[in-house]
Amino acid sequence: MDEHAVAVPEKSQTENGGAKTEQPTPSTSSTSSSNNMDILLRMGFPMDRAEKALTCTGDVSVPAAIDWILSHKDDPLLDVQDQREYLVYLCPSGPLLEKIEEFLNKTVETSGRNGAHLHMPHITMCHAFKTTASNIPAMLKALQKTNASVANTVGILPDLSKLERYTSESFIGLFLDKAVDKVLKQLSESLVAALQPFSDKPIPHNSEKAFHLTLAYHFEASQFETIHALSKRIPLKTGAAWNILLLSRDARFHSHEVFKMVHPWSTAISHRDDEIPFIKNDYVYVAPKQNSATSTNAHPAGWVSAVSWSTGCSGVVPLTGIERTFSSDAWILHACIPYSTLRLQTGSLISDLNCFPSAQRARWVEKLPAREAKHLHPAEVESRRLDKYGVDQELRKQSATVQRKSSTGTKKGTTSSNSAAAAAGATAFVMRHGERMDFVFGVDWIHKCFDGEGNFTRLDLNMPKSVPKRRSGPGAYVRDPPLTYMGVFQAQTTGRAMKDHGITFSRVFTSPALRSIQTAAGVLEAFKDPPKLCIEPGLYEWLGWVREAHPDWLSTAELQAAGVSVDSEYQPCFSAHQLDFNEDVEGFYTRNGLVVRRIMQKHGHEGGNFLFVAHASSLDTCTRQLIGATPRSHIDMTRITQRVPYCAVVTCCPGPEQTWQLKNPPFPALTHGQNIKFNAIQTFITPESTYDRDMQDDLENLARHSARSKSSSLSVAPVKK
Repeated sequence: MDEHAVAVPEKSQTENGGAKTEQPTPSTSSTSSSNNMDILLRMGFPMDRAEKALTCTGDVSVPAAIDWILSHKDDPLLDVQDQREYLVYLCPSGPLLEKIEEFLNKTVETSGRNGAHLHMPHITMCHAFKTTASNIPAMLKALQKTNASVANTVGILPDLSKLERYTSESFIGLFLDKAVDKVLKQLSESLVAALQPFSDKPIPHNSEKAFHLTLAYHFEASQFETIHALSKRIPLKTGAAWNILLLSRDARFHSHEVFKMVHPWSTAISHRDDEIPFIKNDYVYVAPKQNSATSTNAHPAGWVSAVSWSTGCSGVVPLTGIERTFSSDAWILHACIPYSTLRLQTGSLISDLNCFPSAQRARWVEKLPAREAKHLHPAEVESRRLDKYGVDQELRKQSATVQRKSSTGTKKGTTSSNSAAAAAGATAFVMRHGERMDFVFGVDWIHKCFDGEGNFTRLDLNMPKSVPKRRSGPGAYVRDPPLTYMGVFQAQTTGRAMKDHGITFSRVFTSPALRSIQTAAGVLEAFKDPPKLCIEPGLYEWLGWVREAHPDWLSTAELQAAGVSVDSEYQPCFSAHQLDFNEDVEGFYTRNGLVVRRIMQKHGHEGGNFLFVAHASSLDTCTRQLIGATPRSHIDMTRITQRVPYCAVVTCCPGPEQTWQLKNPPFPALTHGQNIKFNAIQTFITPESTYDRDMQDDLENLARHSARSKSSSLSVAPVKK
């Protein structure tokens, strides 16, 4: 997939409950979230702002995110990274949903609103919890993994069509039979367990209550007969498709009432300076009980204080121009999991448009009639010229205006990576790790150096005197080897050269690979009061090289026990469970490039130098997109990687007009040869024929490991007898 490709809504016909609706064309990328973020960053949007826009639109498309940013340009909290509340509902769709919604509308007409009119018809699978937007990709992966596990365990899922009506004096609802209830409890427990690591507090469990869909509750006793009679009109055998939805809501307005703009007030009522402009089908948050007499006295002519859903701005609106609706209409859908398949759908891949909450669906998913230019809707992008990002050029011009304003009007640290880092003179140093054990001694070093109890013995002067203790035992060193003694020396020598040339580092980021961590630690030995190491899983090498056997990295506690100064409070751009071991080379470039840009975005305004210690390919993958170049092919990346020696360093500096450019570091490179294995007895005592054979084996072994290390152009010729 081209790196600039964007999934733009296209017209396609699908059957949905018998009615034809328009829906987005499914994206062909499994990493649409990271692709959309990457495109927004390339367009110059600040990372935090781009991340918030994608979250608040459900990551349905890049144009939707830009539309959100443009609409919120005057939002005083635009760059505040507040937490949203997330929850998981099991919701019906199709004919059953239509009958339930018809019932809810009738009860409002005959008996007024009750507790069931707060949220969409649903069965609660996971109660609300708070987390940050950066956790969403990992949450989606956790949900997909959980669903697959449950599907494999349960097999054929029981039918949800068997519903039973239950009534009491204050409650009316639909309950499932025991077989279905048992499976839903199992699924709910699995979902809660999968999402708990992302929550700031324990998530309540549903195991004690029978799963049900509420039709009415918290109503007056005198209204029971009317509501009960209406509920009997819902045919329980009506067909329905059920979907598990991951939704979020703005935590600030959890207790507010949601109103929809329905009647224009600009022409009917005298204009007020503090009024929120009327936009058809927009939504506003209103604090509870504002339509009371007290509130009316505070705002003459029935005006109430509100916050606009589409702009985030505060103001007043007339009660005569708005009507109450479901609070969930203003929520955001992030993922849909059809109950029939338990397969995750996100963004433009969500096939059932009825799953989207009303506000999100109307503004960013369905096509609305054209609006005025100042209310440009991204769905209009179909009929306009698109730029290379798939974004309407007029929308792009407006976004550029917002970015220019943000560079002078936003808080410190919220400007784009180019402008903030360049203005502060921040420079990125990207470095390969030092010589690794397995490329010198082969993987057999583990069997030779460790005894049955896991004790390490140094068998060569180029081996370290000791290695960190691992919870998983010495076998983990197969996929995560340490540095040789020479590798540590290479790192220390490079660090001293940096210091001698007046280079210091304000922040140091390293791949979770032990060889990278030890290299970074060796470099910092040259400095007084160096920063702690920030372990960043997103800097790890291409996962295609470890697809069959994933590495088991050392924990922070294990590293600290080994004497490594690690920043335990650092929040990585990519957590370990966010890594996609099926990524292709383009995805690898995107991941590494995104990590560096996010870090420069967040800390670049501080100025100074940033050290990134990772792998041979990292010198290219971490800087390629920063300088505006496209990812290389697999073959080209491999060719480039083979020319990068141990502890090689490249710098990426701010260039003219807020660009970045690659440069050689201001200190010399480190070049040296390699020693072959030496044994005095074999050399001087063993018969020549045996010596020649052993030496030939050693040289061939050295040549093989030299080629694997991609660290030098050393050519080893066979020994002639």
